[in-house]
Amino acid sequence: IVVGGIVLQQVLKKTEESPLGAMPEGGEPLVSAEQDPSKAEKISVRGDTKNWQEYRNEKLGALIKYPADFNLRGRVDSDVAILEFPFKSSGDQKAHVTLSHKFKPRNEGEFASVEEMWANEEGFIKANSGEIKKTRWVEVNKRKFFEAEEDNRLTNFMALHRYVQEGGKMFELTLTIAGEKLNDEKTNVYNQM
Repeated sequence: IVVGGIVLQQVLKKTEESPLGAMPEGGEPLVSAEQDPSKAEKISVRGDTKNWQEYRNEKLGALIKYPADFNLRGRVDSDVAILEFPFKSSGDQKAHVTLSHKFKPRNEGEFASVEEMWANEEGFIKANSGEIKKTRWVEVNKRKFFEAEEDNRLTNFMALHRYVQEGGKMFELTLTIAGEKLNDEKTNVYNQM
């Protein structure tokens, strides 16, 4: 019992020292002070988006461009927008992109930082049988995002979550794909949004 108590104290101490409290099995935080947003990995974006449509959500205060053949589920006054990739054939993976405004639990207001939001979001993902594969800062189209890759085998999907704080609000733009791996073609379209 004494040894168990000492181990628990050490784990809690390490969790408190991590700015995001994210401690995977290896003992190193998934996100740490060393992950500097100014050193974000730049993601090259390929493709022509000039014929894409615009979706402006007045309630979220957000604008997103998307391909004309996507199915949009969301209104200008909704809390979330879902953009579904066209389903081309039976072998194609179902996929969608979700845009949402992230609040503190129980409507306690806005998150003060990406770190505060991630501490909450990571717990939510794990509570829903998701496993965080990796986290990093990325720069896409001159915008910096905190990115987390999720593998959820219980419900058979992969997700690429991106979070950005703008105008005091925290937003999440997530690509969700049915199956066991992220699809390069769909990830490229997601990168252009």
